[in-house]
Formats: sequence, structure tokens, C-alpha cells
Amino acid sequence: MFLVPQLEWPTLGTAPHSTRSRKSSSPPRVLSENGGVSCLRGAIGRRQFLRDTALVATAPLLLPLAVPLAHCAAAAVCIDAGIAKARVTDRVFLDLSVAGVSSATPLRLVIGLYGEAAPQAVSVVRQLSQNALRIEGKRLGYRYAAAGRVIRDQRVELGRVSQADERTQALGVASRAIKAVWPGTVDTNPLRHRCAGTVSVPRQPGGDFELGILPRDVADVSAPYVRALDDEHLVIGRVLDGMDVVERLNQLPVNLPTRRDGLREVGKMLGDPRARQSTTWRPLRKVRIVDCGVLNE
Repeated sequence: MFLVPQLEWPTLGTAPHSTRSRKSSSPPRVLSENGGVSCLRGAIGRRQFLRDTALVATAPLLLPLAVPLAHCAAAAVCIDAGIAKARVTDRVFLDLSVAGVSSATPLRLVIGLYGEAAPQAVSVVRQLSQNALRIEGKRLGYRYAAAGRVIRDQRVELGRVSQADERTQALGVASRAIKAVWPGTVDTNPLRHRCAGTVSVPRQPGGDFELGILPRDVADVSAPYVRALDDEHLVIGRVLDGMDVVERLNQLPVNLPTRRDGLREVGKMLGDPRARQSTTWRPLRKVRIVDCGVLNE
């Protein structure tokens, strides 16, 4: 279906540069199939658009044909990513609580997992969602796990697993929780980070079993953060329900980078264990997964 542009055109015979032409403070709006305003909104003003158009009189006839060809860059990228062809084999839910946000019910995310495209990684995430992953005799899961980092418009990380549900007692004091480390994955697939709601995990060992969610569609595939995501993370699913929750998390205030981050990188190279602890991009409001599980088909 073609996108139908809703533009205000001057009366035929009125020159675009004429001072008598009616001014408009609103930019051209191009409506998508679902009625939403596309990425062309606000790009250029009406008069500038007419000034740069060679055939003003025929533009209303030509533009509807040009829009489907050019389309919105982000939408085209999402189609090329092949996400729509990946089959969802499992569905898990994460119920979130955000400090300072009152809600009668938890904020729920429903995530579809690509068990055929990433079987090993999906198996681990499924076990974590059931709070049933065993490491060193301890049972781990996403329940009560916190959000790791929120890099606005680039990445929202959930599920910083660092506690065990089962703890041994020593002199009446709970033992120190084990440090859970993502084991990495041997899975590979051609899926890329392009569409809002894309869920991925690290390819290499390390980290805290966090799920990374892309909060916005990618408009520039050459952006450094996009290349880093494609190189270092494996796409394993997408958000099926709850993108409004993802957007709320995307807008949370966070600890921004400071000069100490440079010193911390030097400390990492020197092997200083203190340099491994970083609060950069950590949300200033506590975000926790209060419940999680696997949804029956």
C-alpha cells in the first residue's frame, strides 16, 4: 500500500517565493499505513520543500509515487534485518517494578525467543526465566534481578543476575551470593540489531546474563553503537508486548559518563579489580524484575 502524503499545496499560479503565499508553521506530515507520522515529519518546511521541487505543479502527482520508493530509512532497515522471518518458539514474561513509579500491577514485558535461530542461548534464558538455572549447585533466575544499564535510544539491559535463590547459612548469616557470569554462546545467526524491541545477549563469556533490548529503530546502520551490537551480541528474540514499558525505561535518568571512566579503563588494563565496578549508565531509580516465567502457548 502506498503512503499518502498529506501536504498543503499553494493555489496553482501562485509562485512559491511569492510574499502572498500563505505561511505555515507546521512541517509536512506524511501519514503511514497505520496513521502514524513517518520519519519525514519535521525534515523540511513546506515552502522549502516547494522551493527545492523543480516541478511544483506536478509534484502532487509525483510525490505519492516517490514516497514508497524512498520510504523511511529506519523502516526499510527493519525489513532488511529479517526479523519478521524469525520464528518465535518460546514466550517469557518479565514483571518489573520501578522505584518511585506507582502502579496497580507490575510493568510487564513479553518476549518472544527464537529457539531455532539461537537454541543454546534461548535454553539458558528460558531456564533463567523459570528461576531454574543451576551453577555450582546454586539455582539462579531473573526474579529480583536488577536493570544493568540504560543507554538512551541505544540499549536497555535487564536481568543483572548476581544473587542465588538458595544460600547456605554460616553462623546464622547468609553466605555471600555467588557471582553469576554469562558463559557465552556458540550460536550464530544472520539477525541484526535494527528494529525497536530486538532482544540480544553477549556472544562472548562475561557479563551478568543480562538481556539487551533495542529501544528505538535504527536509522543509521553505520553508527558505532550499531556495529558494536552486531559484532558483540547475538539476537535471540524480540519484545512481543510491552514496548511502552521499554520506552519508560529508556527515559529513566542514569549516571552519565565522567572523567573517572577513562581512569577506570586504565585500571582494567592494569588488572585492578576495583576498575571492574562501574555505575556508568546505571539507572538512578531502582528497576527490578519482581516476577518472571514462561508463558504457555
